Amino acid sequence: HVYKFSADIFAALKCIHENNLIHCDIKAKNILIQLDPPIAVVTDFGICSVDEFMRESSVQTVTYRAPEVDTTREFIQFTSSIDIWSVGCIMLEMIIGRNLYTSVFSEHSVVFAEQLFGLTSSLETADSNRQETPSPKSSEKSPEKSPEKSPEKSSEKSPNEDYQLDANFIHESRYNALVDIRHDDIHSAISDLIEEAIAGQDNNAIITNSRRELIKLFQRDGFISFIARCLSPVPAARPTAESAVVAMTNFIRAIDYQYNIPKN
Repeated sequence: HVYKFSADIFAALKCIHENNLIHCDIKAKNILIQLDPPIAVVTDFGICSVDEFMRESSVQTVTYRAPEVDTTREFIQFTSSIDIWSVGCIMLEMIIGRNLYTSVFSEHSVVFAEQLFGLTSSLETADSNRQETPSPKSSEKSPEKSPEKSPEKSSEKSPNEDYQLDANFIHESRYNALVDIRHDDIHSAISDLIEEAIAGQDNNAIITNSRRELIKLFQRDGFISFIARCLSPVPAARPTAESAVVAMTNFIRAIDYQYNIPKN
């Protein structure tokens, strides 16, 4: 079912991307499934966009948002690879049996990517500092006015403008750090997350004995490595929807052959 659902999602994205569109909101809630026979259908095209289009509004649900998407900027530029990242999150969720993130604790997508890869982030601190920063009007005494200073030429920034500049810098610097992560390190981080779920260390995960056997199969077939490719911080390193369909077809054929599963 995991292979078939993933293949169906990628097949839908292949059609979407071939028409120069990006879904922009791939997430578990926007996937309708049927168990027997296993079918997955992509829904909710409300914020679908033209490929490589710059837009002012936010794109993607934050917990499924690709790390390169910087919503702190006035205009956001992105490519169809952001949809591939979202599917990577969904595939991992199907394996461990829960959402990757139990709460929305930041507006920055890089924070969630850092948590996924086991890195320490400074963005949560930046967010909390913004909330705790008192207003200048209430916490600072008014400075003596200088007769030589013209109000029209004042270069003073508002707290929001300062935060916007800081947020842009923080996102860029943290994202640049993510880009340096190797594929093997991503694979290792994902494997550790799955192993914690198997060992019962993750109380939010639903892991049954049959699921444990499936996870061993995923690791042996290279499916975990494929997920790691989909979750690469570098957009160009992710597979296209077309190549992902081919990969999923091969996974399905391999498991059909191994277990002699009849074709519907």
